[in-house]
Amino acid sequence: MAERPINDQLDDLVTEILAGERPDLSKADPLVAQLSEVATELRGLPSTFFFQELKERLTRSNEMNRSLFIDCCRSRRIVKECPIRFRRL
Repeated sequence: MAERPINDQLDDLVTEILAGERPDLSKADPLVAQLSEVATELRGLPSTFFFQELKERLTRSNEMNRSLFIDCCRSRRIVKECPIRFRRL
């Protein structure tokens, strides 16, 4: 494996890690072997918690924007005064 270009070795390594396999690093370039440790640690990222938190924040943000638009229109302001991003809600 050491005779192949490092980028090809690294690509194969990441493919094996994503497939849930343990790559054979005995013939790999030392740099690729070091990077395999980093790739293995990053395998589980981002976590499920991250996606849940992101979804909640985006939902809250959307609800707040919608609320601002409704308040803007209820107060009988001219629609042109409402920010453009709220006009299409």
